[in-house]
Amino acid sequence: MARSLKLTIIGMVVIALAGATALLLPRPSPQPRPQPSRDRKGADRSSTVSRADAWCTDPLPSAPSRSRLFRSSAWHDSLGDGLPDAFRLESTTDHERFRRWFSFIAEMQYYYPSAEASREVQDCAGLIRYAFHEALRRHDGEWRRRFAAPVDFPVEDIEKYAYPQTPLGTALFRTRPGPFAPGEVSGGAFREFADAETLVRYNTHRVGRRPEAALKGDLLVFRQPQQKQPYHTMIFLGGSEALPDAVADWIVYHTGQDGGQAGVIKKAPFRVLCEHPEPRWRPVEENPNFLGFYRLNILR
Repeated sequence: MARSLKLTIIGMVVIALAGATALLLPRPSPQPRPQPSRDRKGADRSSTVSRADAWCTDPLPSAPSRSRLFRSSAWHDSLGDGLPDAFRLESTTDHERFRRWFSFIAEMQYYYPSAEASREVQDCAGLIRYAFHEALRRHDGEWRRRFAAPVDFPVEDIEKYAYPQTPLGTALFRTRPGPFAPGEVSGGAFREFADAETLVRYNTHRVGRRPEAALKGDLLVFRQPQQKQPYHTMIFLGGSEALPDAVADWIVYHTGQDGGQAGVIKKAPFRVLCEHPEPRWRPVEENPNFLGFYRLNILR
């Protein structure tokens, strides 16, 4: 029994000494938890697909508006018109929705221009640019409050993407000739601003000079060489989206500045424009100043 008591006492001493030693030793520093890789904007890139043969990201992955992934083939320019296929609207559903939103937004500037639109829409090209990027947005409650239209427009949004989260970010308009090439998204080939000539030359294609060729949302293009800004564009609405009526050939356009005076937005039937008092503004085949009907390349 004495031997057992002795062993117990020795064991208690060893345990006490071990505890004291543990108190004297420095506490190990906690190891930091591994953090996900983040880009310059703070976006988590830890789950980014790295198979370059199957996927590719936008040349500017740090921009949140360009963070979507598209198949590498989508960055080709299959039509050679300078627009990457990633930006085109392929489905007939998206075509129809874009045309209707584009036309509705442009037409509403004639009736109820919003304060935001009034700052941007100063000429014919401004009307097209504004209607273009707004047609690509998500038209939620906040957008409708900002747009301030008294007319409800129950048309669904396009499905492929939503401005400003597009493959091109907010720089939607091509500004130079030639097919699309890698690196052009960040190289200045696309910008937020484009005048009428730039829109026509690098962002549209001609579909004909007869009205039968025109669809809702197509452009009428004139060239008046005697003017400082020779190119002028109008938007073919067809039937009105804002205030439906019996007229099926409405056109809306901004006159642009004239002699230093601010221009205005006008709306008229196509057949009335064909009888314009100045023949150079008549959209007829006999008029050499009328270049024809043009379609946006995003719908090509």
